[in-house]
Amino acid sequence: MKLLVVLLSSMSLIHAIITIVPVELGDKPGFSGSLSGSFETKRGNTEKDEYNAGLKLRYDNNESYTIWSDLIGSYGEASGEKNTNKTYAHIRLIHALYEKDLDWEIFVQSEMNEFTSIDRRRLIGGGLRYRFAHGDFGKLFFGLGAYYESTNY
Repeated sequence: MKLLVVLLSSMSLIHAIITIVPVELGDKPGFSGSLSGSFETKRGNTEKDEYNAGLKLRYDNNESYTIWSDLIGSYGEASGEKNTNKTYAHIRLIHALYEKDLDWEIFVQSEMNEFTSIDRRRLIGGGLRYRFAHGDFGKLFFGLGAYYESTNY
Protein backbone atom coordinates (compact mmCIF):
# COMPACT_ATOMS: atom_id res chain seq x y z
CA MET A 1 0.00 0.00 0.00
CA LYS A 2 2.86 2.39 0.84
CA LEU A 3 4.39 1.70 -2.58
CA LEU A 4 1.12 2.62 -4.28
CA VAL A 5 0.94 5.93 -2.36
CA VAL A 6 4.56 6.75 -3.28
CA LEU A 7 3.94 5.94 -6.96
CA LEU A 8 0.79 8.05 -7.12
CA SER A 9 2.55 10.94 -5.37
CA SER A 10 5.48 10.86 -7.76
CA MET A 11 3.11 10.77 -10.74
CA SER A 12 1.62 14.09 -9.67
CA LEU A 13 5.13 15.61 -9.51
CA ILE A 14 5.98 14.26 -12.96
CA HIS A 15 2.78 15.80 -14.34
CA ALA A 16 4.27 19.27 -13.67
CA ILE A 17 7.02 18.70 -16.27
CA ILE A 18 6.10 19.11 -19.93
CA THR A 19 7.56 16.40 -22.17
CA ILE A 20 9.92 17.69 -24.84
CA VAL A 21 11.04 15.34 -27.63
CA PRO A 22 14.86 15.38 -27.83
CA VAL A 23 16.23 17.69 -30.50
CA GLU A 24 19.65 16.79 -31.84
CA LEU A 25 22.33 18.92 -33.37
CA GLY A 26 22.46 18.43 -37.15
CA ASP A 27 19.00 16.81 -37.53
CA LYS A 28 17.60 19.70 -39.60
CA PRO A 29 20.31 22.19 -40.62
CA GLY A 30 19.20 25.77 -41.23
CA PHE A 31 15.91 27.42 -40.32
CA SER A 32 12.73 25.39 -39.93
CA GLY A 33 9.38 25.93 -38.32
CA SER A 34 5.68 25.31 -38.32
CA LEU A 35 2.56 27.30 -37.59
CA SER A 36 -0.64 25.60 -36.50
CA GLY A 37 -4.09 26.76 -35.61
CA SER A 38 -7.55 25.40 -35.10
CA PHE A 39 -11.05 26.63 -34.45
CA GLU A 40 -13.89 24.42 -33.28
CA THR A 41 -17.47 25.46 -32.80
CA LYS A 42 -20.44 23.38 -31.66
CA ARG A 43 -24.07 24.44 -31.49
CA GLY A 44 -26.96 22.58 -29.93
CA ASN A 45 -27.72 21.98 -26.25
CA THR A 46 -24.32 23.51 -25.47
CA GLU A 47 -22.72 26.28 -27.48
CA LYS A 48 -18.96 25.81 -27.54
CA ASP A 49 -16.10 27.68 -29.21
CA GLU A 50 -12.45 26.67 -28.95
CA TYR A 51 -9.37 28.37 -30.44
CA ASN A 52 -5.83 26.96 -30.53
CA ALA A 53 -2.63 28.35 -32.04
CA GLY A 54 0.96 27.16 -32.04
CA LEU A 55 4.32 28.22 -33.44
CA LYS A 56 7.53 26.18 -33.58
CA LEU A 57 10.78 27.74 -34.76
CA ARG A 58 14.25 26.22 -34.99
CA TYR A 59 17.71 27.15 -36.21
CA ASP A 60 20.48 24.53 -36.47
CA ASN A 61 23.92 25.58 -37.68
CA ASN A 62 24.82 21.88 -38.20
CA GLU A 63 28.17 22.30 -36.43
CA SER A 64 27.98 23.44 -32.86
CA TYR A 65 24.51 24.58 -31.76
CA THR A 66 20.77 24.55 -32.32
CA ILE A 67 18.14 26.81 -30.79
CA TRP A 68 14.40 26.18 -30.89
CA SER A 69 11.17 27.47 -29.44
CA ASP A 70 7.66 26.17 -28.92
CA LEU A 71 4.80 28.65 -28.34
CA ILE A 72 1.20 27.49 -27.76
CA GLY A 73 -2.03 29.24 -26.77
CA SER A 74 -5.60 28.03 -26.22
CA TYR A 75 -8.87 29.80 -25.47
CA GLY A 76 -12.40 28.43 -25.18
CA GLU A 77 -15.94 29.26 -24.16
CA ALA A 78 -18.97 27.08 -23.46
CA SER A 79 -22.47 28.60 -23.26
CA GLY A 80 -20.93 32.07 -23.17
CA GLU A 81 -18.64 31.27 -20.20
CA LYS A 82 -14.87 31.12 -20.58
CA ASN A 83 -13.61 27.59 -19.82
CA THR A 84 -10.10 27.53 -21.36
CA ASN A 85 -7.38 30.14 -21.21
CA LYS A 86 -3.79 28.91 -21.26
CA THR A 87 -0.40 29.68 -22.80
CA TYR A 88 2.91 27.83 -22.95
CA ALA A 89 6.35 28.95 -24.18
CA HIS A 90 9.63 27.00 -24.21
CA ILE A 91 12.98 28.14 -25.63
CA ARG A 92 16.08 25.92 -25.59
CA LEU A 93 19.70 26.24 -26.71
CA ILE A 94 21.73 23.06 -27.26
CA HIS A 95 25.45 23.43 -27.81
CA ALA A 96 28.04 20.75 -28.60
CA LEU A 97 30.75 20.23 -26.01
CA TYR A 98 33.86 18.88 -27.80
CA GLU A 99 31.85 16.56 -30.05
CA LYS A 100 28.25 16.15 -31.24
CA ASP A 101 27.44 13.28 -28.86
CA LEU A 102 28.15 15.36 -25.74
CA ASP A 103 26.04 18.53 -25.42
CA TRP A 104 25.19 21.17 -22.86
CA GLU A 105 21.83 22.87 -22.92
CA ILE A 106 19.93 25.67 -21.25
CA PHE A 107 16.22 26.46 -21.38
CA VAL A 108 13.53 28.82 -20.15
CA GLN A 109 9.86 27.97 -19.98
CA SER A 110 6.74 29.89 -19.02
CA GLU A 111 3.11 28.89 -18.79
CA MET A 112 -0.23 30.16 -17.58
CA ASN A 113 -3.49 28.27 -17.11
CA GLU A 114 -6.39 30.20 -15.66
CA PHE A 115 -8.46 27.09 -14.96
CA THR A 116 -5.85 25.18 -12.99
CA SER A 117 -5.22 28.39 -11.02
CA ILE A 118 -1.68 28.81 -12.39
CA ASP A 119 -1.25 32.54 -12.73
CA ARG A 120 2.37 32.19 -13.81
CA ARG A 121 4.80 29.27 -13.86
CA ARG A 122 8.41 29.83 -14.89
CA LEU A 123 11.31 27.44 -15.22
CA ILE A 124 14.96 28.01 -16.01
CA GLY A 125 17.48 25.23 -16.22
CA GLY A 126 20.30 23.50 -17.95
CA GLY A 127 22.46 20.44 -18.02
CA LEU A 128 24.61 17.99 -19.92
CA ARG A 129 23.50 15.08 -22.07
CA TYR A 130 25.36 12.28 -23.76
CA ARG A 131 24.01 10.27 -26.70
CA PHE A 132 24.92 6.61 -26.23
CA ALA A 133 23.28 5.13 -29.27
CA HIS A 134 21.41 6.10 -32.38
CA GLY A 135 20.10 3.20 -34.38
CA ASP A 136 17.07 1.41 -35.73
CA PHE A 137 15.62 0.96 -32.25
CA GLY A 138 15.76 4.67 -31.40
CA LYS A 139 17.99 7.04 -29.49
CA LEU A 140 19.49 6.53 -26.05
CA PHE A 141 20.60 9.50 -23.95
CA PHE A 142 22.04 9.97 -20.50
CA GLY A 143 21.55 13.40 -19.00
CA LEU A 144 22.23 15.31 -15.84
CA GLY A 145 20.68 18.68 -15.21
CA ALA A 146 18.92 21.01 -12.84
CA TYR A 147 16.17 23.59 -13.05
CA TYR A 148 14.58 26.26 -10.90
CA GLU A 149 10.81 26.59 -10.85
CA SER A 150 8.63 29.45 -9.66
CA THR A 151 4.84 29.08 -9.62
CA ASN A 152 2.29 31.74 -8.67
CA TYR A 153 -1.25 30.52 -8.04
